[in-house]
Amino acid sequence: TNALLEHCHNHRYPDDKPMVEVYDELTQIYEAVLPQVGGLISGLISKALLHRMFRNCEGSEDNLINLSMDLNGNPTSEMGHFMVRLVSCPEFQETGTSEEFLKKLNEGSFSHEFTSLYSDFLKRFGCRGAREIDVATPRMYEKQDELFGTIKQIDVKKNQIISVRERRDKAYQELLSLAREMGKEKSFVHHASVMQGVLGYREHPKYMLVVVTDACRRHALQVAKGFVAKGRLENVNQIFSLTMDQISKAQKDEALDLLALVRANLKPVEEVRHVKNWPVLIDSRGKIIRGKR
Repeated sequence: TNALLEHCHNHRYPDDKPMVEVYDELTQIYEAVLPQVGGLISGLISKALLHRMFRNCEGSEDNLINLSMDLNGNPTSEMGHFMVRLVSCPEFQETGTSEEFLKKLNEGSFSHEFTSLYSDFLKRFGCRGAREIDVATPRMYEKQDELFGTIKQIDVKKNQIISVRERRDKAYQELLSLAREMGKEKSFVHHASVMQGVLGYREHPKYMLVVVTDACRRHALQVAKGFVAKGRLENVNQIFSLTMDQISKAQKDEALDLLALVRANLKPVEEVRHVKNWPVLIDSRGKIIRGKR
């Protein structure tokens, strides 16, 4: 997964490389990673055995849930820890606004240590955010003024990361005490260790998919800049209203009318743009079921 991250972050495809070929190459690399997910079975087995061990112990369910938090290898948890490290830096705390922050970044005013930490954060997690599976969604590294505001809101002394860690440690100690009483201390320590070390990687397939999606977005935007420069598109974001096949054909055929394709692709969207509340429940016969308000 680290190799895939390095490839997606550092490798730039030629602008004339067909979009379909870029997508196929990236998905092949991604699919090569997926078989390794089978190693998670040991963590799932340990989790199941722990639930069986404490199934008759009152109040242990909440502790088992807390024990499953802040696991090694969980990219979402790692991102949270990274953000706490960033906000804890004195020079970040001394920066008052996003404008000041971006200015210091551009001027290289931050220390080498902070700059390296921030760059590493962007490299590993800058592609994440709401609707991150949608290739058309702007990434955190594209909105660093908003990212500054998000990190700035974190309370250094009291935050979710610290709270989760404390709850997990408390749960571990309480379950360990119960295991000793049951004569199963060694078994508990083993399975808790396996779960902590392995189970967090269950989120890696999605994380890697987000990384691949971002690499596709980077290439699409690079191609779009060329289309805009030639007057074939009005703005770069219109590239996401085209299919990959249409983009690939347009890279080879400069006579292809891209704006006409964009309008045709968006026509179904425009026809329902006035709809404000979509039905959330439709039965097998197509009847729309609406709840009373």
